[in-house]
Amino acid sequence: MQQLRNLIDGYQSTCILIAATKLGLFAALAEERQSLPGLARTLRADQDSLARLIRVLRTYGLVAVDGEKLGLTRAGLRLAPAHGGLCDQLHMIAGEYLDVWSRLDVAIAQGGPVFESVFHDTPWQHRLSNPTIGAAFNRMTEAPQLAAADKIAAAYEFSEYSTLADIGGGRGHLVCRVLARHPGLSALLFDLPQVISTAREWLAKFEFADRCRLQSGSFFEHVPAGNDLYTLEYVLHDWDDDDCETILRNCAAAMRGSSRLLILEKPLSGDDESDDLQWLALRDIHMMLVHGGRERTLQQYDRLLESASLQRVSHRQLDPNLPDIIEARRA
Repeated sequence: MQQLRNLIDGYQSTCILIAATKLGLFAALAEERQSLPGLARTLRADQDSLARLIRVLRTYGLVAVDGEKLGLTRAGLRLAPAHGGLCDQLHMIAGEYLDVWSRLDVAIAQGGPVFESVFHDTPWQHRLSNPTIGAAFNRMTEAPQLAAADKIAAAYEFSEYSTLADIGGGRGHLVCRVLARHPGLSALLFDLPQVISTAREWLAKFEFADRCRLQSGSFFEHVPAGNDLYTLEYVLHDWDDDDCETILRNCAAAMRGSSRLLILEKPLSGDDESDDLQWLALRDIHMMLVHGGRERTLQQYDRLLESASLQRVSHRQLDPNLPDIIEARRA
């Protein structure tokens, strides 16, 4: 029964952490320990109400008291802006995800995303129009993207190819790690114009930037032709089947007979009594709500490949929290 109550009351903890983050509490206490009156002045908050918030944060093990001074525990420090992406995740929950998830029943009833009905814009355009949210999203995703890219760059034989085209590759996290590990490889980063403009600035700081060309465009219209290897990292799960078929057909049209395509996604097990990771099942719901996409089984990826005249030639699992490497060629 208590486990069920904890599930029901989960929104309370989320809102506590969002409030503390938006007030700047974790940022302030990360800089120095403060008394309650001093912290109230720093945050421009009512002292009594702040004390009640801190009481809860202490029970969570995030704030500690030493005499009359308040400070952060090791766990609490991870919610400070300079100590990882958890703070930015809370900003994204407050700025987008709470409003969208509150309409989960609508998404299930109508069988489609609700983001645009809430914000009257696509997720990508909404973040572009709201730079604070966009910056939080980039910071939140950067560390896990780089960690995944490190493992992928080490796990696959990129050195067997001369040219890599990362399609929908964002700011170039995968390209960055692959080029650093494989000096004989050159790369092409392909994404929308507004993404490429930020990628150019980010990649310029690396010594191998001269081995990476940048090209803007939409993978719904075309994919740059003639490369040895193509990658789609966490692209297909953003889109429904029809859109995925379009993306894959454009990749197939760009590939030579010897080219390979790597789909970097985490497949569902496909078993009704599966041991799917809870985070993956929840992310499947998130894709439905925000993008209209979904997580898929390996067999569903095979069917998408077949629809685009492609076929899977190998499948490699990495870490449970990392994407699998699904390798395909033209059929």
